[in-house]
Amino acid sequence: MPLLCARVDNRLVHGQVLEGWVPGLGIDLVVVADEALCSDDFQKAVFEAMGAGWPEIEIVPPYRAATVISSNPGRNVMLLFRDLASAVLAMESGLSLAFLNLGNIHFSEGSLKITDSVYVDRSGVASLCRLLKAGVKVEARTLPAETPVAVNSALLAGYC
Repeated sequence: MPLLCARVDNRLVHGQVLEGWVPGLGIDLVVVADEALCSDDFQKAVFEAMGAGWPEIEIVPPYRAATVISSNPGRNVMLLFRDLASAVLAMESGLSLAFLNLGNIHFSEGSLKITDSVYVDRSGVASLCRLLKAGVKVEARTLPAETPVAVNSALLAGYC
């Protein structure tokens, strides 16, 4: 089961993922770990149809991410989360998470700017601190060819 990329992006499956990350990493299974999407049959069908044969897209709640990934040996997997809390939930539910990419997290009032496309509110900072303390390497970048910005305890000094 190679988990080639775990990513937080508010938009989940979109052009940067399908045109940049999927071919760039040779992804053939995108697992979207999102509780809200699981309970919306229409939106779930729309997201699954985006794969239309390649890559396969599977929607699961975050607590099931580890099970779904481990039940797909031989697949090149990308795991998508809408928010940092979902990544923490997946990790605490058994997902072995060594690396996390932050692609896009929308601005909200009072949020901490990481990059032009990544802003983290208080709950997001708390989630980042939990991930970093668990040894997860976190970076921010929108596409594979970009230079990553390390998200670490130095960047979050005074928050963790």
